Amino acid sequence: TLAYMSPEQAAGDPHDIDTRSDVYALGVILYELLTAQSPLDLRGKPIAEALRTIREDDPPTMRSIDATLRGDLEIIARKAMEKEKQRRYQSARDLALDVRRFLANEPIAARQPSATYQLRKFARRNRIVVTGVLCFVVAISIGLVGMTWFAIGKSKALDAESIARGKAVAAQQAAEAARAQAERRFDELRKLASVFISELDPRIRDLPGATDTRRFIVATGLEYLDSLEKEADNDTLRLQVAAAYFTLGDIQGYPDRPNLGDRQGAWRSYEKGLNLLERLSASSPEDISLQRRLSIGLSRSAVVLELLNQQAKADTFQERAYELLKGAAAALPEDTAVLLDLAYHENRLGDLAARQGDASSARSHYNAAKANYARMLEVDPSEIIARRGTAASYEHLARLDTAIGATEDAIAHYQTFIELTRDIIDGGHDSEAIRHDLAVGYDRLGLLYRSADRNALAQSSFEKALAIRESQVEADPKNMQAATAIRSSYCYVGETALALGRMDVARRRFEQYAAACERIVTAEPENAEAARELAVSYYKLAEWWRAAAETSADDAQTALAHRRASLEHLYKCRDAFEDIRKRGLLWPSDAGVLDMLNVEIN
Repeated sequence: TLAYMSPEQAAGDPHDIDTRSDVYALGVILYELLTAQSPLDLRGKPIAEALRTIREDDPPTMRSIDATLRGDLEIIARKAMEKEKQRRYQSARDLALDVRRFLANEPIAARQPSATYQLRKFARRNRIVVTGVLCFVVAISIGLVGMTWFAIGKSKALDAESIARGKAVAAQQAAEAARAQAERRFDELRKLASVFISELDPRIRDLPGATDTRRFIVATGLEYLDSLEKEADNDTLRLQVAAAYFTLGDIQGYPDRPNLGDRQGAWRSYEKGLNLLERLSASSPEDISLQRRLSIGLSRSAVVLELLNQQAKADTFQERAYELLKGAAAALPEDTAVLLDLAYHENRLGDLAARQGDASSARSHYNAAKANYARMLEVDPSEIIARRGTAASYEHLARLDTAIGATEDAIAHYQTFIELTRDIIDGGHDSEAIRHDLAVGYDRLGLLYRSADRNALAQSSFEKALAIRESQVEADPKNMQAATAIRSSYCYVGETALALGRMDVARRRFEQYAAACERIVTAEPENAEAARELAVSYYKLAEWWRAAAETSADDAQTALAHRRASLEHLYKCRDAFEDIRKRGLLWPSDAGVLDMLNVEIN
């Protein structure tokens, strides 16, 4: 398309197009990725004017769009989009290497002045010397012209059959060279795309405000992968494509990391990756690393399928993933990566047993996970995945204790989880995902305190969770993980404040709860969870107005106004649930809610 056309393509000379034209297009993609806008504004321009713009106009510097985009990244993008192709990266591989250097905090090659640039600088400093050299070059050129004419004359005397044979050989060699060049270009582009899809997102994952960049990665990556999947003709390439699909699925909707909230999209990407892995696994059942990759893919898919209410399929995937990992662990008993995966799956299998009501089996799996993590921490106490996994095991145990009514044990386990997670953050491993885990721990500890009628402790715990989420939403309002979680925090703080008689705090938090739900429902009308929470937020406001009426009982007129406000919010709650029912989004557990609301209203 015009937006990615290089200056030489815009000039219309097909013989001037080579791999550096692809480098220019990749430079445009990098520019768009970083600035969220095209380097050249071609909208509404006639074709001739658009082509002139591509050939002649320079894009705005990235620092003029965003002051933080100065330095190496700007230099890399500028070099990739040089008007003179000789001054660009000479291949997509060179561009990819510089991107990798930047991601690894190493000096980039693009910082070094080109030979042409150095000569120009030299010419400005040494005009007399350069003039003499130019005269010498002209003299040599004249001699070369004479030699060329002599060679041409001799060439014309060659036998016609010899010329034809030479042309045929040359044509064959040219075709082979073109095919080899096309294969090299394809391989270079594939490698660079791998950098953008698989390596760039982990670098921005915990950066505030990175949501738009993630959307760009997903949109561009899916289009690229869907095309590449059809052309994947070897197992290595199929494996790379599968891995990239899982990376994009994580960005789209994996809940344990900042994501775009697109769970259906995540499952579609995972499914494509799984299909490729299943084919590879079937052809190489003895490949342990491949079986491990498949188990990880099945497990990640299970997490998202649970969120899509496909529990039976999720459980099947989880059990199969566990069996594959047990086989890998038996073959590689000292492999740290396999042990980490196995420990994670022990926790997941514990969750499955807990859902099935088998508390003993669940506890056994959770303790097995802790033991595996402990083995790794004995070797390397700083291993961050093992440290997070150990903390997660306590959180799983706390949920199990909550389910069986062992409140004090659950409180102790959540306190340990919070302590371990805070140690991780204080040790320099702060990230969006870890802070999300910490906020979840504070919320669940608060719920336990509230169930034990310790509302002051509950309020303190809920407010700590809310503070974490407010900072996350402020840093990136489009972070769907934080935007979803903060709704619960507003509700919890409001409920506990109401129980403690802190009316102003309760009202403010309930209103924030409703506003947060309204924003999600406006953006995602089919989001059943958000629609339900919006209805619940109206009920919470009705409760607040009812409590306000009771506290103002001595003032009959004020109490009446408050009761009317409570009734209005009950109507809004009922209407919201009725709309949910009509759209087929009503949860089975809410089947009797409309009857309950009608009784309360009447």
